[in-house]
Amino acid sequence: MHNKRRDFLASISTLAAFGIAGCNDSSSDPNAPAPDTNPRGLLPTPPDGWEIETEANQQAAGMIGAEAGYSRSFDGPNGDHYAVEFYRFPSNSDARDQASRFSDFGWSVYVARGNFGFAGKGPDVDNVYLMMGNSTAMTEEYARKNNML
Repeated sequence: MHNKRRDFLASISTLAAFGIAGCNDSSSDPNAPAPDTNPRGLLPTPPDGWEIETEANQQAAGMIGAEAGYSRSFDGPNGDHYAVEFYRFPSNSDARDQASRFSDFGWSVYVARGNFGFAGKGPDVDNVYLMMGNSTAMTEEYARKNNML
């Protein structure tokens, strides 16, 4: 009888731990960057056949309520220009709230993941997804499925 009670309590403790973990933002998106990650380190590397046009440039992140932000631009395989801006915000809701701002300024992709906002633009949206998928923060598929624009 004692073993059954102990097993039952152990099962309830395990279920409670999983239930609590499910409420945590980071466990619901286990591949999201740590909340304090510097967005510079999340900028994509150039896909095969692409060239970096400008290295990482720090952005005036505070102007949009972000804690930090960096941009990088690329020349695609046909010489087309592409750009990304990655920002760290205080919260996921702050990151999500910025989607309309990026849409208003002509960006074609905006993904909020954890407390980060990732924007990308260029003449071919498929290449924008390819470029954003070259970040450690997401895959091309993730960017496609979670584009808020």
